[in-house]
Amino acid sequence: VIWVGALLLIVIYCIAVAVTTLLLGDQFAREHWRYCEQYLGTPWRSMWTVFQVITLDRWANDVVRPLGEVNALAMMLMIFAMIVCTLGITNIIIAVMVERVQSIMEESERNQGKVLEKTEFDVLKSMGEDFQLADLDSNGELAFEEFQKVLRSPSVVLKLRLLGIQYDEAEQLFDLMDADKSGSVSPEEFVMGLQKLRGEAKGQDLVALICCAQRQASRAAQMVERIRVLNSKAEVIQARLSGIGKGMTGELVGRKHASTRNEEVWRRAGDRQDVIGTLDRNRQIEFPTLKEGNAKYGILY
Repeated sequence: VIWVGALLLIVIYCIAVAVTTLLLGDQFAREHWRYCEQYLGTPWRSMWTVFQVITLDRWANDVVRPLGEVNALAMMLMIFAMIVCTLGITNIIIAVMVERVQSIMEESERNQGKVLEKTEFDVLKSMGEDFQLADLDSNGELAFEEFQKVLRSPSVVLKLRLLGIQYDEAEQLFDLMDADKSGSVSPEEFVMGLQKLRGEAKGQDLVALICCAQRQASRAAQMVERIRVLNSKAEVIQARLSGIGKGMTGELVGRKHASTRNEEVWRRAGDRQDVIGTLDRNRQIEFPTLKEGNAKYGILY
């Protein structure tokens, strides 16, 4: 805003000096416009006149039109000043408004953050008291069973919701809260675990996350290698099955051909049997005295 105001002042001064210089020795302007000396007689008066024009305060009738009748170039400078500086003033007004609104928003966010921090502190303090009440053996720590019992109480569930933490998430963080791996959680570990769960990630948390991601990536690489080995074995098995399938196909085709040949042999044998029976009947007709047993299959016995 300060720099825009300074630039606007410089532009007004330059235009005022230019207009004053143009009308300094112009007798025609002073004869035909009686307010020429009043509005544009000195650079200081010209600056006030330019300011009147850019604020659109009776700029047309009092300044620009009479000035256009005596000096067209000076009129064009005034119009140029009005266009440029009016946009500058508008920019300043908008900038001031935006800056003010932004400052109000930042202040409101700061106040809201302070209220949230105080509320969070009170909720964590109250949960610490619930933690101490749930410590039945008075050793200052909660085992996993006591920890689950605390989380299942209605008051703690409500406070977890106020902190934006789900019940399942808090219950699954017992191992992470147990920093010393003692199998129990102290009040300090409990509060720090809740703060980590809803707060921003710190360097140590990021390192742990990176280590976990690296381990998972290593396991994934091993699984990929195993899958490649299994895939190669599957390809070998597939090739073997393809060979077996081709052999079975050839065998089935051979059996089909053998069955066809067998049917053809039996068909021909049936035809031969029919022909022999016909010959036997004809022989019995031609030789009725011949016994039936002696003329079987056309052969005399």
